[in-house]
Amino acid sequence: MKSAVICSLAAALALSGAAFAADETCSDKTLQGSYIFSASGTDKSPIAEAGMVGYDGAGNVVFKGKYSNNAEISLKGTYKISGNCRGEVRYEDGRTVTFFVTPSGDELTWVVTSGPILASNSWRVSKSDLIGMKP
Repeated sequence: MKSAVICSLAAALALSGAAFAADETCSDKTLQGSYIFSASGTDKSPIAEAGMVGYDGAGNVVFKGKYSNNAEISLKGTYKISGNCRGEVRYEDGRTVTFFVTPSGDELTWVVTSGPILASNSWRVSKSDLIGMKP
């Protein structure tokens, strides 16, 4: 009897873990709204950047930021997120960003993989478009 109870508990835990894992998937819809960030890294010399990124939930992204050297940047691009919550952004200037997003879409961590060496976390501040994604 005792072993049957233990086996039942083990099966229930395994099934609940599988159900939890099945719920923890991501897609392009995971990122939707406006996110803020601050990043640091190098671009021939140490540099810092702050800004906002807007995701539309359908694979389009708008990026606006300002570097510590007062240079401003504004880019549009596309993104794709796989079920394991890993994604990639490709901006119009050729730079790419690899990121990991939480299943809720509230936070992501990212690194520029071509372009200036920058890494950061981003946090959703609104599910609305605060950055002007729509023309």
